[in-house]
Amino acid sequence: MIDPHFFFEGKLSREESSSAFLATLLEQSPNFRNYFFRLINQPKLSANSHLIEVEKNEVDVVLTFPIAKVTILVEVKIASSSKQDGQLAAYYERAKNDSPEQRFICVYVAPTATLGFSEIRQLELREQDSCFALAWDQLAAGAQEVHDLEDTFAINGFKKVLEIVEKRRNAYFERTEDRAFVYDLVDVAAAIVQKTELPCSVKTWKDKRIVELYSIQTSITVSVTIRFEPDKDGFFELPRIEGDPVVNISAGFRPARKYARQPKTNEWWQSVSKTGEWKIAEFDFHLSSNGFLTFEEKFFGDADRIAQRMAELFLVLVKELSVQLPIESC
Repeated sequence: MIDPHFFFEGKLSREESSSAFLATLLEQSPNFRNYFFRLINQPKLSANSHLIEVEKNEVDVVLTFPIAKVTILVEVKIASSSKQDGQLAAYYERAKNDSPEQRFICVYVAPTATLGFSEIRQLELREQDSCFALAWDQLAAGAQEVHDLEDTFAINGFKKVLEIVEKRRNAYFERTEDRAFVYDLVDVAAAIVQKTELPCSVKTWKDKRIVELYSIQTSITVSVTIRFEPDKDGFFELPRIEGDPVVNISAGFRPARKYARQPKTNEWWQSVSKTGEWKIAEFDFHLSSNGFLTFEEKFFGDADRIAQRMAELFLVLVKELSVQLPIESC
């Protein structure tokens, strides 16, 4: 019996080990490779010669098909906290600029497909390219098809990866005390916003260090965020004023990465951002290092009061930017 447990022990990075384990299966098991190709709607690739590399140009796993002129870029995450906004988009842009003759398939493997969707929607894909968000449990289901390799290698390896994913989730996202407080209040803020007539849809994001309310399917991304600093075990305690929690709220906007190059959106953004400042009502926005025009404040109160403030900031921005929010058809 071949057990891959040493992949996931000692001081080895769990994310890099998981990438190496996945790359090993893709290279050594045609059965698993075919299963993977079916998940990304590329069954015909199984007949092509290929090369598999890890950490090539910072991409976790790269599959190259020289004859077919196809490259698969696989970004691997085992915890939501390790997500870097726009990371896969940056790798894709670099790859297609370096090798414009290649057809690219971008794959984001994460604890949940939802986490991956938040990344792949930022890709500015050419007509011939494609992208997919996969969850680890989807890949793990393919372990049952590995009959051309020691099956316990695949089964035990995926079992270990899923244990790590669950452990990271429990460590950082246990819904207790102040984490439960901020997780609940962002849901309340979203409910307040959704009761109004909006020119956009709104979603929430809950992570290790933030909760966020943000717009989707708009040319301008609008977000309202609460940030906090957990300890190494993922727990944190908000400061208090007269017993009420104090939170750091930031509201911001910028062109959505996917639509930033659209002519009207780009022209408008250049005119707004060139001074680095923007004012609406009593809120002063300043250009921040992440490219957003941002307003920040410390705010205290109970959950309802903080949720109302988040909703107020979001609605002020949406109302002011409503003309710019629709996606251009060009």
